[in-house]
Amino acid sequence: SVTLSGATDGQSIRYTLDQSLPIATSPGYSAPIGVSKTTQIRARIFETDGSAGPTSTETYIFLSTDIRSFRTNLPIVIIDNFGGGRPVDATTMFMAIIRPDEEGDGLAGISDPFQVATCGTMKVRGSSSLGWPKYSMTIEAWDGDNLDRNIKPLDLPSEGDWVLNSKYQFDLALMRNDLAYRISNDLGEYAPRTRLVEVINNTGGGSLSYNSDYFGVYSLVEKIKRDKDRVDVTKVLPTDNSEPNVSG
Repeated sequence: SVTLSGATDGQSIRYTLDQSLPIATSPGYSAPIGVSKTTQIRARIFETDGSAGPTSTETYIFLSTDIRSFRTNLPIVIIDNFGGGRPVDATTMFMAIIRPDEEGDGLAGISDPFQVATCGTMKVRGSSSLGWPKYSMTIEAWDGDNLDRNIKPLDLPSEGDWVLNSKYQFDLALMRNDLAYRISNDLGEYAPRTRLVEVINNTGGGSLSYNSDYFGVYSLVEKIKRDKDRVDVTKVLPTDNSEPNVSG
């Protein structure tokens, strides 16, 4: 039973349960919302003139009995696109990351607190690998208003764009690219930083289940892009057409 609050006299709270942004015609909040299955509640406060505040989002993930005791020494990545199916095109989703308890038994449990929780989009990544059952994914993190949001997962530098690399067929050792990237970084040269994780990916709807949603070990990888903490190069503008701005 979820209670929403924050509105003062003359204001109203409007909310959605279908992952869309609340608008002036969305249902108005008047009583606690009953939640009995995986649900995302998005809510914002509206003034009488129709202007609105920022959107607040909370996601409640229900667990099947076969996953409630799941524990691992790797971080856990939970992805749920609310029954959106295989994300051939960019699909809205919720992603959470649980890191191992470094001060306890060193394990991550499926019901432990989230280190990262974000809305966003997911999309199958690759070319020859598009048809793999264990597919790679491009992840884009969003804030409450569906704008790019930087996240800082597992002590990696803050950014909004990430890759979950499946390694399904080309790297059965699950470490070759990661090792090469690490050596490059140790030598002082840029390469994407990575973290091994275990992915639970629910695209079929319903409660999170080990039998149907466990996708296995992935690499969480920095997506290569221009950024002060990634490829630190200046953007080239159309006016940069002569030395010293451009040479070579």
